Order: sequence, then C-alpha cells, then structure tokens
Amino acid sequence: MVTFTVHPEGSTIGGDGTVYPPGVEPPGVGPGTDPVTPEPPPGWYPGNPNFREDGSPNRAPIARIQVYPGTLVAPSTMVSLIGTSYDPDWDAITAEEWQNHRSYFSLGEHVVRYRVKDSYGLWGEWAEVTITSVRSRPPIARIVMSPETPRAGETVRLYGSATLPDGGSVVAEEWENKQDSYPAGSHTVRYRVQDSFGVWSEWVENRFTIRSSWWPW
Repeated sequence: MVTFTVHPEGSTIGGDGTVYPPGVEPPGVGPGTDPVTPEPPPGWYPGNPNFREDGSPNRAPIARIQVYPGTLVAPSTMVSLIGTSYDPDWDAITAEEWQNHRSYFSLGEHVVRYRVKDSYGLWGEWAEVTITSVRSRPPIARIVMSPETPRAGETVRLYGSATLPDGGSVVAEEWENKQDSYPAGSHTVRYRVQDSFGVWSEWVENRFTIRSSWWPW
C-alpha cells in the first residue's frame, strides 16, 4: 500500500525533512542567508581511509588464505600459499602483506597471516591459518633372497626393497652381514632404508640356514 501526504501549496521541506508552511523559510534558505553545510560524520577528516569521498563509511577489504597440499610432511613437502581477497565496496586492492610466508615448514605448528589494503589506504583484518607439519611415517623395508635354500659356496643374491607410506623416494640403505656366499649354518641378514624426508625404517631381518654342499636335497 502506498501512502501520500498532502502539504499546503507553497510549503517548503527543510533538509531535515521538516515541512514549513507557505511564507516560512527553512533555516539557511532564502535571501540573505548562507547555505547550510552538512556536518561531517564523527571521526571524519580529509584522507581518513575509514570514510569515502561522500562521507559514508569505507568498508575494509577481506583476505583469505588457501594452503596446498592439505597435509604437510616435514621437512620436504613444498607448500603453496595463495592469498585471495575481495572488497565489499568494489575498491581496488592496492597492497598485500604476509607474515611467515614460506615454501617449506619444519616439524610442528606454524601460523601464517595475510592482509590487503584498498585504494583508500584502509587495511583489512589479518587472515590467519595454522599449518601443521607432521613427521613422515617410516618406510617399510623388505628382503628377498635367491635362491631361497642355498647351499654352502653357492652364490646368494639379496635384494632390498621398500614401501613409502608418505611418498618420496629411498635415498639411502644399509645392510648388515650381506655377502655373496655363506658357509654352512645359520645366518641373519639385516636391512633398512632412509626416505627423502630423512626418516629411517626399522631393521628387517632375514634368518636362513645354509646347507652343506654334500646334502642330497
């Protein structure tokens, strides 16, 4: 429903909405008077980034942080930190600032902060994200021997392999008691590997018995 208010002909409406009857001039209007200058809002001064040219409040830009990948394994996972932002008043973003921005993080929790500034010079609030960098799970080492039941003096081939739960690669390996051949009797061979995150696997053992060369089987 639309409501109309009818005022007497010749009425004048002042700047504050007050209706003045015919012949009565609002303050600051009429011959010999100065125009009324609106009072600036509290806190306004020329160049104040909190206000726009028309005196209306300037809304601060809003920053966001995106982190890739989501799970970080210290210390070798490369991190991509992407800052995004938008301005509620559609002002241009003229500057940005990071705290603790880097590509690699050591083991533990790390706080990264990011903010942006609009064309009025107003900085937004800090966007903050906590990055947790965890230790790599140890690789799992394995030993394969050929032949499975060697005889004394027979060439024994020992192969080491590993499974890497967190990816990466094997950068080092260690053997204990690895030989090309063994005398008759019981023997133990041990093996372990280190991954590209610097983590060693547990020792894996292979216990076997070398038969005398004169055994018929």
